[in-house]
Amino acid sequence: MAARRALPAWLLLAAVMAGGCGAPTDQDAFRARARMPLAAVTPVAIRPPGLPAAPPGDPQVRRLLEQAAERMAAQRPDEAVALLADAAAREPDNAVVRRELGLACMGADDLAAAREHLLIADGDDPSVQMALGRIAEQSGRLDEANLRYRTALECTIDDDRDALMADQARLMLTRVLYEQGYLAAALDVLAALESHLYERDYSTAGHALSALAYRPEQLALQRARILLELKRYADAADVADAAWRLNKSDPAAAGVLAAAL
Repeated sequence: MAARRALPAWLLLAAVMAGGCGAPTDQDAFRARARMPLAAVTPVAIRPPGLPAAPPGDPQVRRLLEQAAERMAAQRPDEAVALLADAAAREPDNAVVRRELGLACMGADDLAAAREHLLIADGDDPSVQMALGRIAEQSGRLDEANLRYRTALECTIDDDRDALMADQARLMLTRVLYEQGYLAAALDVLAALESHLYERDYSTAGHALSALAYRPEQLALQRARILLELKRYADAADVADAAWRLNKSDPAAAGVLAAAL
């Protein structure tokens, strides 16, 4: 198998144990994939139907959900899993319980159990789609991760919480598209993400987008590198120059600019 494309450090949000993503022997197919825009990537992501609203249910289940949320906020996912397993035993068809249990299992690094519970809650909740995408990515199922992250984007709306979630999905989708060889599609996602760094305040959000908010030249640099791979040298030079102007102390920006000229 050909060596995998080296990923920039800022894209490594989680370990990716991907297989079968080297360059295909059919170079025409490889080039076609590299030039494919995001809108042409298949299968097409569609918003899944919403799940029925959970009935008021057992008051004890509501208390268990509240207690589990407190444990998760305190970064004690194992305790949250125990509480939510009790809730699931009481109401096994409650999608909210299954979603929270799946997310808690992810926090406890039990991906198999997390996937089992999240699939029961599989609907138009973007947090579920993103979680299933992360599980697929970390398990090496990049095609599934690609579709899940794109589906998460279809599920987001315009309120602040979902806007943040959508950009988190874009960051993870970029990583998968890039590793799969969908270079032009990755550019499409990066362009949207880069514009949002200036429109939205992520500087105090406490996750990977926060780091990028302080170093926006990193997104521009990655766009320039991808443009170089696509042999779009004039475009790469323009983007690398913009990255260099954002942070003239970064030698990587000067290096990419020199390569593009």
